[in-house]
Amino acid sequence: MVDSLVNVIMSQRQQQQRLQQQREQQLNETLSVQSFWHSCALIVGNRGYDGAGVARSILRWGFRTAVKLICGNLGVSDTQCGMKLMTLDTASVLYSSLNLKKWSHDVEVLYRARIRGISLAEVPVRWKDEEGSKLVTSAGGAVGASVSMLLEILRMRIEYAVGRWQV
Repeated sequence: MVDSLVNVIMSQRQQQQRLQQQREQQLNETLSVQSFWHSCALIVGNRGYDGAGVARSILRWGFRTAVKLICGNLGVSDTQCGMKLMTLDTASVLYSSLNLKKWSHDVEVLYRARIRGISLAEVPVRWKDEEGSKLVTSAGGAVGASVSMLLEILRMRIEYAVGRWQV
């Protein structure tokens, strides 16, 4: 019994190591100087969610689903990853006159990129959720912050749809 449990754990570790190696290889290929400057103006990290708690995973899934329903396909699955690499020209276009200033501004940046037809890529990044996250310690906790972000994104979508906000 103990031997089979050890084998399962070792198998899972080997599988995680293989996935990490694949991600690193993919990252190296994507971030090569030539492919970056000639094919992408914006690169967005994807944290992969390895090791995230159940509550955090559920909130991420719900938020990701809501963003897709409200904004359509933004070309990435992890809109809230803080790692965004872009050219200076792209940053000027996406961040000038940005309307959302809180947690959900990342969604507006990606929405504006889609409207402008800015090419982007999503790459895996190493990320570790730490205790004391700013989101978790914000007013209302992670659930309250998620609801606030959802309302901001709904407002953003309406404002762009009626033409009050422009890229």
